[in-house]
Amino acid sequence: MKRRAFSLLIVITLLSVVCVTSVFAPVAAAEGVTSSFAGVAYTEFESFASQFADRTVGTEFELAAANWLAQRLSAMGLVGKDGGQAANMIVPFDFTYQQADGYYSTVEVKHSSSNVVAYLRSTAANAPLLVLAAPYSNELTYTIEGSAVGVEDAAYAASSVGCLLAVAARLTSSTRMALPYDVAFAFMGAEYFNMAGTSSFLQTNVQPLLGAVYLSQVGVGDDLNVYYDEVKRTHAAYVDDIIGRYGMAIQGRPFDPGYSVQVYGGDLPYAHVGIAGGNYLFMQAGVPSVHLFGYHWQGAASCESTTHADIVYTTDDTYAKFVQLYGREAISNRLDLCADLVSIVAMNGADTQAAFAKAQTDAGYQGLVSDAAYYALRWSVVGLAVVLAVVVAVLLVRRSRAAGTPDFSVNSEFINGRQEARDDVFGESAPIEGESGSGDEESDKEENKGNTPPDTNDIFGEF
Repeated sequence: MKRRAFSLLIVITLLSVVCVTSVFAPVAAAEGVTSSFAGVAYTEFESFASQFADRTVGTEFELAAANWLAQRLSAMGLVGKDGGQAANMIVPFDFTYQQADGYYSTVEVKHSSSNVVAYLRSTAANAPLLVLAAPYSNELTYTIEGSAVGVEDAAYAASSVGCLLAVAARLTSSTRMALPYDVAFAFMGAEYFNMAGTSSFLQTNVQPLLGAVYLSQVGVGDDLNVYYDEVKRTHAAYVDDIIGRYGMAIQGRPFDPGYSVQVYGGDLPYAHVGIAGGNYLFMQAGVPSVHLFGYHWQGAASCESTTHADIVYTTDDTYAKFVQLYGREAISNRLDLCADLVSIVAMNGADTQAAFAKAQTDAGYQGLVSDAAYYALRWSVVGLAVVLAVVVAVLLVRRSRAAGTPDFSVNSEFINGRQEARDDVFGESAPIEGESGSGDEESDKEENKGNTPPDTNDIFGEF
């Protein structure tokens, strides 16, 4: 019986391996896609960051940057949502933001911004949408309590913009592959304000979403990191497979995610709902997502770099300071690496569609949209394990009794009887079963006569 069970286990394992390898077949990315576009991402980043240092949300400077992006995307042959050119790619939206109003109160402030969304359309009927996204605006002259935030977001936003523009150039180059899904290049505005751009996109989009890849601060940090969510899904294993096959220097999450969830309360550097990046909104919407970002991601020791001070979200995040700290060549190589991975994922057609579509039905992810749900699920699993352990223990006890194993349980009636006998110091009660004595004092003396041990104090033998 044991041999049959073991053989069955081997068969199941082999079948699982066959299924997994069939899903993650060798990727079919076009050879040479990286070499002919080396350096393009840095050129796009440099052009955007140097021309549009001020892209403050809700200003004419943000709109100027949006128009420039739309023109670049239109020149590549991409179209707006309704098939139009550059003007149709700019999607304005309004949002509200809770802003501090003194030390003890907040006020709801209304703002406006714009997303820039361009589409590479598929010829397939009812094609789903793969979203490639990055932030583009900033808060350079945005004021809070009379003071300008002063963040240029060169490393955080502009480097991501350069990378995404390079991906668009690759996908719209000479090949014009027949993809089974549409691709949206989404440059999100006002992401500083609780990911307002991503939120607006998700609220207004009506096309079924296949998946999303979100880029932020990809040019900064010691490492390029990839993150999915705390419960790995089919698309995560698929992207990891691409990274491994091409030998890409891209890091996954560190060993102990739970530690940072406790220490940072679900914020930076990461939690199960995402690393303060746009992919957490896609996750909450049930969309398989990938987040690429630059960081030195090492649990409690996390920082941007072990050799440079953190610049993201600070006034040091300027084009000049960013290039000074990291150097042109290092930034260019990093942006190329990021663009390589995103391009391969986007160009893999049927393989990408299969992996991301399968991820949408992965049961392990459903419901993990808050810390409360996460901990409730975790303790539910622990509780179920305890119940199963108790059930197994009960079954083993019953089995042992059925097999005739001696019962070593305590006889409570016998113990109670002995206790009553000890309490009966005058011998008034009848002896209990298992103990000598008739209950009659004279008879007991006769019965025990000759059995009484000698008195050790009678050293002269007088008794």
